[in-house]
Amino acid sequence: MKPYRILGIIFTITALATGAAFSQISLPSTPVSLDKSLSTNTPTVTTPSVDVAAMLAEDEIEEEEGLPFRFGAPFDVDYTLENSGQWEELTDGGRVWRLRISSPGAYSINLLYSRYVLPPGATLHVYNEDRSMTIGAFTDRNNKDHGEMATSPVKGDVSIVEYYEPADVRGEGEIAITRIVHAYKDIFSWFAKDTDGFGSSGSCNNNTNCPEAVDWQDDKRGVAMVLLSGGTRWCSGSLINNVRQDETPYFLTANHCLGSSNTWIFMFNYESPSCSNINGPTYMTTQGSTLKASYSSSDFGLLLLSEQPPESYAPYYNGWSNINSAASSAVGIHHPAGDIKKISWENNPLTSTNYLQTSGTTHWRVAQWDDGTTEGGSSGSPLFDPQHRIVGQLHGGYASCASLTADWYGKVSLSWTGGGSSSNRLSTWLDPDNTGAQVLDGWDPYAGVNITHTPLPDTKDTSNSYEVVAVITSNATLVPDSLLLYYDAGTGWVLDTLIPGAGPDEYVGYIDAQSPGTDVDYYLFGLDANGKADTTDTYSFSVIDYAVAMSPENENQNQPAFDTAWYSLTVTNDGVLDDEYDLTFSGNNWSTAMWDETATSPVTETGYLTADQTFNFVISVEVPYSAFGDYDSVEVVATSVADPSQTAAAELKTYSNGTTGSFPWSDQFPEDTLFQIRWVYNSGADVSFEAIDPPSPPYTLNLNGEYDTIITQPIDLTGQSGAVLSYYFERGGAGNAPAVGDDLWVDYYNSGGSWINLANHPGGGSAMTAFELAFADLPGDALHNGFQLRIHSAGDCSTCDDWYVDNIRLDFAPDITAGPTSMMETLAQGDSTTRDLIIDNSGQGSLDYSVNVQLALKDGNPFAGLVEAGRVEPAQRDHQIDEGFFLEAKGSESGNMGLPVLYDAGGPDAFGYFWIDSDEPGGPTFAWEDVSGTGTDLVGDLGDDNSIGPIDIGFDFPFYGNTYNFIYLGSNGIIGFAPTAMNARTETPFPNSAEPNNIIALLWDDLNPDDGNNPGAHVYIDTTGGRCVIQFVDYPEYSASPGDVMNAEIILEPNGSIKLQYLSLAPGFDILSCAAGIENSDGTDGLEIVYQSAYLHDSLAVQIVNPYQWLSVNKTSGMIAPGDADTILCSFQTAELDTGSYQATITIASNDPDPGDNPLMVPVDLTVTDGGPGWICGDIDNDGEGPNIGDLIYLVDFMFNAGPPPVYEDAANVDGLSGIDVGDLVYLVDFMFNLGPAPACP
Repeated sequence: MKPYRILGIIFTITALATGAAFSQISLPSTPVSLDKSLSTNTPTVTTPSVDVAAMLAEDEIEEEEGLPFRFGAPFDVDYTLENSGQWEELTDGGRVWRLRISSPGAYSINLLYSRYVLPPGATLHVYNEDRSMTIGAFTDRNNKDHGEMATSPVKGDVSIVEYYEPADVRGEGEIAITRIVHAYKDIFSWFAKDTDGFGSSGSCNNNTNCPEAVDWQDDKRGVAMVLLSGGTRWCSGSLINNVRQDETPYFLTANHCLGSSNTWIFMFNYESPSCSNINGPTYMTTQGSTLKASYSSSDFGLLLLSEQPPESYAPYYNGWSNINSAASSAVGIHHPAGDIKKISWENNPLTSTNYLQTSGTTHWRVAQWDDGTTEGGSSGSPLFDPQHRIVGQLHGGYASCASLTADWYGKVSLSWTGGGSSSNRLSTWLDPDNTGAQVLDGWDPYAGVNITHTPLPDTKDTSNSYEVVAVITSNATLVPDSLLLYYDAGTGWVLDTLIPGAGPDEYVGYIDAQSPGTDVDYYLFGLDANGKADTTDTYSFSVIDYAVAMSPENENQNQPAFDTAWYSLTVTNDGVLDDEYDLTFSGNNWSTAMWDETATSPVTETGYLTADQTFNFVISVEVPYSAFGDYDSVEVVATSVADPSQTAAAELKTYSNGTTGSFPWSDQFPEDTLFQIRWVYNSGADVSFEAIDPPSPPYTLNLNGEYDTIITQPIDLTGQSGAVLSYYFERGGAGNAPAVGDDLWVDYYNSGGSWINLANHPGGGSAMTAFELAFADLPGDALHNGFQLRIHSAGDCSTCDDWYVDNIRLDFAPDITAGPTSMMETLAQGDSTTRDLIIDNSGQGSLDYSVNVQLALKDGNPFAGLVEAGRVEPAQRDHQIDEGFFLEAKGSESGNMGLPVLYDAGGPDAFGYFWIDSDEPGGPTFAWEDVSGTGTDLVGDLGDDNSIGPIDIGFDFPFYGNTYNFIYLGSNGIIGFAPTAMNARTETPFPNSAEPNNIIALLWDDLNPDDGNNPGAHVYIDTTGGRCVIQFVDYPEYSASPGDVMNAEIILEPNGSIKLQYLSLAPGFDILSCAAGIENSDGTDGLEIVYQSAYLHDSLAVQIVNPYQWLSVNKTSGMIAPGDADTILCSFQTAELDTGSYQATITIASNDPDPGDNPLMVPVDLTVTDGGPGWICGDIDNDGEGPNIGDLIYLVDFMFNAGPPPVYEDAANVDGLSGIDVGDLVYLVDFMFNLGPAPACP
């Protein structure tokens, strides 16, 4: 999860034009010194140096805390006209005071004033060293009652303040500079311009003068950028209308932007003049405001501007809605990162919710911007509903161009009543007369006359006058006899005076009826009492004689390659006179033809049609071999024969669905990339090897956050009644577990052209460590030739919510059986044997299966009792830690805290490893094996964050099914059986697909054998005595204090046993930041002992054991066609087993949808004897006696009546030959009744 941010952050204006760049309603004038010969030695004050690195480090901390981003370092000063600068006398009796301010290395300088009182005629300018940028003149018009003032940033690290005072007001001016802001970031981007925008906003932002923003040209004029108190941070906000519509300059912004607002600077119309990223004007500013109301719950702040935005700024007072109803769509206008003004669109409904982790429904949530985004600096900006009314102001969120995720806006509906008093609600100020208004439209106080009219269409009416309706508004009274309609029907202009209509501000005029074929031009004029007027464009319409229409005008179809798209079209005589029409088509590349409506005869014309008569025909487009998404367009045109200028057209676009997949269809993701022919659309999904224990390893489909979506090629399911969808899924796996609401959906494309949900797997809970099989019967509307499967997920952010999917199959259902249903063997110690396990598929669909052998712990094993009592740790834990946890900086800690270790044993993992420690009764004994005197010291080759190897261990060591005779040694407390990433210093939970894999972690942390405070570290290896000991002696952490060392060892035995021993861990040694455990070669299976939790202590032994694999199978997965079978060879080995009974279960999981058959469990019993077979030759019924009549009957029943098989096959093989057959029956009869030879079992 990314940390949320408060969006009122750094203002990042771009390069400004030379000359008067900023002004708080300043007068156009130049500094007096420009025309006078004054001293060139202006007194200079210099700020202290700025430690930029330290400031940037602090900024990172502030960002994590959600504080607004900082661009400048403030220096509090006290420079007045009396204690600094230099006065110079002028010949006219006036005088000039100048002060040069130097802040070395600053990108810009801006100033705050505690006293600003200028007499009439006095001026103040601020400019940089080369006068490429000048702001001012500021005059007595900028005086405020509170006496404070602020001037905007000036480019460069030198600013000169110049004050001119006329002779007649000498000594009356007061100026006190109290703060200098040194910009240590390039807030103007003067020195590093971004080609995508001004400031640093992302390239996905939209300028407000792009064509798609044409409907928002009034609203944008109310939005402004705000330089906050202190001069170091920026927000956005908007002028907002009140019910009186009296031009009171109320300004809505965010509560979290607030501070002292006396010195705030409000910049209007800072926008590109076009859709391109061109710098906008920056001189339209006002300075100062008074806080009227604020409310933290909805994060609003309402200000009253101290200066009225003048008419030259074209201010617009935006409307509002206080109705608590979610808008169907929304628009945001704002200044992201202090950039030129931008606009963003959300095309989906807003959601009423709380803000982040707070309670209630105080905010409107934008789930994801469809076009554009917001960024730092957008805080306080307005959110508009489709009616162009403000419904909220931006509080914060996650959105950016890189992460198109959620934003939250404080509700106007909540702010309306707020906390119940005038200081914390909007209603007092925006509806001062308590009218109860719920909505108010925006208002332009300087609009003058405005005429809105929908042009008349062409008409067939030749009898009735044509009504012209217009809405005419003005902020002054309209002059009734100057509201006029002018029209010309070919005989000269005719005047008609408009009269009031039925609707508000509606006026109506009339044009006399005309004959067919007449063209009419007309326009409207309006005048108000202030002399302001508006004249519309000249509009035109025709009284129809000949006309033609075609429907539909546009149509798109999707068809598979080698198929044909058919379009039905209709031509209508839309005129008043009889006519016929030629039919043509053009622009196509694919084979196209035009047919009559029966699609049997080609056509090229309609024949004569009377008025309103229609003609139907069809167009065929043959789709060639093509990829999904390829398309071809054709334009079909009907042309009037009587008047060829009259045409009608239809645009037909045919999309290829690519080649159609055949049934049955499946994908096991065998490679590390998707097959594009199978998956024709993909947004965000990929193939991953990070799933745990996938059914067809190593790869699976991975959808990991936000709105990842993948769609199959079209698949022909026509007539496939009984088809079933099956797939495996895993939530989280070795990645991040999706939270509640971050679900996985499986949809299908039905025969009606709609996507229908088939299955939903909810997020929430811990990560799954095994795949689950899912089935879905396909309904009738799925059984068509354009069936497609869509899998998509939701997530809080990109790459942070993992769903894994594997073995997707569209097929008929298989039907699994397996035999024998149980196995029982008796073997002498050291013997071995094999048995066949037959898996049959009698269903109509292919059978995917997997075979897993789980060995039960032998009675008497202390771990077995702990498992039964539920007193063991899981092999793998979900610590709910972000993916970025393993990227911590050198010398720092991740800040993570793992789950506590509650028991003294854990496991087993998927392979069968478990662990038990010396604190558990019956567990291993701590017995330190000191090899410092006999082993080889390897520390000389080790250093900080490195590894060495391979190192011979003197025997073959079995580990997760592979055998190794060497190790690699990592300096951070791990050993492994592969060299990759063995220098890793940051521990991860077990298992984890991130390298290193194939490791044994004794104490994995950022360690350092070269630590200067702890010389004398050693790592010894001793391979004598038939085992291998790797011993760490006086081994320190990175940057450890003196004495903070550990002494611990790993002991490997040839039988695969692993023992971890911890002799001593210094009190200052950080055991809370380490991990211990084991992991297989690809990180899909592992056994975690501890991860970043209090567990390890002095004199602790941990034994890691893998039970002897006495039962194995030669095949662990496969696919069986309908009617076929697979034979699994089950091998029994007793070489390392004691005498006694052993149990195991063979589990067969499959895609058989019958829960009674999935999985199938085959219990296995093995008896190990001390040499005898454990059975009597000829004792076929295993009653301990025989052979006798009962055994003979048992054998006959088995062979001829499908009776149960012999418990021990070898006991029935009385002739000692291969298998049980009739020869054994004859042999047994001969022995029992004819004094034949005794049974001779093998």
